[in-house]
Parts: sequence; C-alpha cells; structure tokens
Amino acid sequence: MMFFDVDPRCRTLPRSSQLHNTMLRRTRTLLLAVITAIILLILYFHSTNPPQHFHLTPTNATLEFGTILAVSRANSPRQPSLLWAANLTGLEVVLPAQPAWTDTDVRTFRADKGSTISNGSARAWMGHLNALHWFLGTDKEAALIIEDDVDWDISLRHTQRP
Repeated sequence: MMFFDVDPRCRTLPRSSQLHNTMLRRTRTLLLAVITAIILLILYFHSTNPPQHFHLTPTNATLEFGTILAVSRANSPRQPSLLWAANLTGLEVVLPAQPAWTDTDVRTFRADKGSTISNGSARAWMGHLNALHWFLGTDKEAALIIEDDVDWDISLRHTQRP
C-alpha cells in the first residue's frame, strides 16, 4: 500500500486519489440512476396493474337488490339508451308500465293550497309512486328505483358491492 505525503500548500491530490474520487462519483451517479429507474418502473407497473385483491367478484344482475326499476313514461326517447347501458353492463332493469297521467291526476296529487310543484315534477313523483306500487305487488324484498336518465360506470357490477 502506498502512502502519499500531501503538501498543505498544494491543492491537488496525488493522481491515484483523483482517480479514486472520480470513480467514486461515477459509481454514486450510476447507483442513483439505477435506483431511480427501479422506483419509476415500480410506480409505472403499480399504476397500470392494480393489485388483484382490489378486484371484487361481480354482483348479480340486480346489484343484490331484488329488482332494479326504472321510472320512464311510455315511448320516452331515453329508454333505448337506458336499455342499451343495462345490456352492456349486464344489469337487469325492469320498466314498469306507467299510466298516461292526466291533468286531473296532477291536480289530485298536489296539495289543496299553496302547492308550488310543477306539472313535470308532479308526474315524476307519480311515476315513482307507481314504481313503488308495482314493487309492493311482487315478492321481492328490495328494489332500486332509478329514472330513465340515470348513468353509471361500465364496471359498476365489479366495483360496487352491498
């Protein structure tokens, strides 16, 4: 092993010490680059492939309710989209027949004095009550009542469990 005397007035290190410091800096830089690359790869693969234990088994076609009822008037332009989304996601949505509500039905539904409910809101409320009446006439234990303009995520059956 060689020992060098370093003159305190001299600011340069002996040649072997300079080489050693250069190699040490390069090694540290390379090690830092490798560690950074490993961390970035782990973050990338973790974000694109979530752990398998987060994937739930899908619920049944009624999301574990006895039935899913959609309130929709006859010939509503929203029905085709609702049924398309239900078929795409494997949900079983029932559209109970809605009566053609008359102005007399709306007047009967409103409070006698001071009612501010609009015709559209009154008809929507009566549609929900009609769906509830339909449900009570079945042997189902639970129902999810939705409107025909509802929207849901394509993976609903796999991400929402009761």
